[in-house]
Amino acid sequence: MTSWYKLDNVGHLYACVANSKWSGIFRLSAVLQQKVNQNILQQALDCTMSKFDFHNVRLRSGIFWHYFEPNKKKIVVQNECNYPCSLMDVNRQRHLLRVLYHNCRISVEFFHAICDGGGGWLFFNCLLHKYLVLCGHCDGLDDCIKFIDYDKENFDAFKSTADLHFGKLCRKTPKAYLIDYKTCQSDGYWLTHGEMNTNLLKALAKKYSVKVGQLLTAVLAFGIYLYKQDRSKKLFAKKNEPVVVNVSYDLRKKFGVSALRNFFSYALFELSDKKHTLDSVIAEVADFYKKIDSDYLLKAINTNVRDQQKLFNRLVPLCIKKPLINYAYNAWGEKLASISFSNYGNADVPACFANHIVRLESANGVAKVGRVLECSSVSFNDKTVLTFCSKSKDTLVERIVFGQLVELGLQVGVVRN
Repeated sequence: MTSWYKLDNVGHLYACVANSKWSGIFRLSAVLQQKVNQNILQQALDCTMSKFDFHNVRLRSGIFWHYFEPNKKKIVVQNECNYPCSLMDVNRQRHLLRVLYHNCRISVEFFHAICDGGGGWLFFNCLLHKYLVLCGHCDGLDDCIKFIDYDKENFDAFKSTADLHFGKLCRKTPKAYLIDYKTCQSDGYWLTHGEMNTNLLKALAKKYSVKVGQLLTAVLAFGIYLYKQDRSKKLFAKKNEPVVVNVSYDLRKKFGVSALRNFFSYALFELSDKKHTLDSVIAEVADFYKKIDSDYLLKAINTNVRDQQKLFNRLVPLCIKKPLINYAYNAWGEKLASISFSNYGNADVPACFANHIVRLESANGVAKVGRVLECSSVSFNDKTVLTFCSKSKDTLVERIVFGQLVELGLQVGVVRN
């Protein structure tokens, strides 16, 4: 095991902006057909961590940057009793992920500095497979861990992919419309899951000549647009800010990279204040996705790497740099979008999962400032689960979005914690 690890490009940001009141957390869950056995889950976790030693680290502060140090304490599975994505105090030498179980559900919550959803699913798949093997439900022939070359895949994919001669991205930074939910002060979030039939969803997307992720992006943007119109009427005040959806992109397939850490980018879909129909929004989203090609994403990678390599960032001590990064992040970082959307698509899992796992779920913790609602989706076993994560008990946006999907002919089963 290495004595310390560098953070990747995105990890540096999350490490700087995390504090005792907020940590960038995302969550992956699986609902099993049988009740979870705590002892077997602990054995499965121990086996998985023996390969993913980078995930068993704690965050430390250096002179110029944060770094990870191996954590000798074993991660212990916990019976889930708090709200989902509850605070993880990453600055007090704690573990940076937690493994939870409750009845038939297994969940892993990650601090975003160690990995993104793509890397998280690799870890989670290995944990689930090892658990099912130990339960006698799967054989070990297609063991996920055997096919992961940890030494080759545990690296900063941003630096290795960047081509600084290619140019960088100049993103527009519109002031986005922010959903005015009344937030609660609880240590955690409310999750609203909407379950749909994947084949019917694909057929609906095909009808509009778009992919499933594009259709969900359009319905999400249009739902917030309708919410905004409704609130403007009730408050007798017109809001001119555009609805903006922060769409996440997993860069692994785009650049042929297998990475266990963070390797994602984003693009901002902007819906103007003019009159819209769902059909017109779907057409706009389709055009938007066409523009997000490999050149665009490479420029986005170059922008991030260039910023990190600036003389200021390399020479200014962390004690000075961290407050400045926090100020910029709080002032602009999360206020550029009304909501973020991560579509994980069809989960790439071992075949034996289908007989023992009912569905998979995902959730992105709410932003530090600005946004009060986040969204993600994942498909597995002919079920697509669209999840909203909120810091509020209000649910109007969620009800509008699911209502739009029902009007399009889908059946949506909704569950809220």
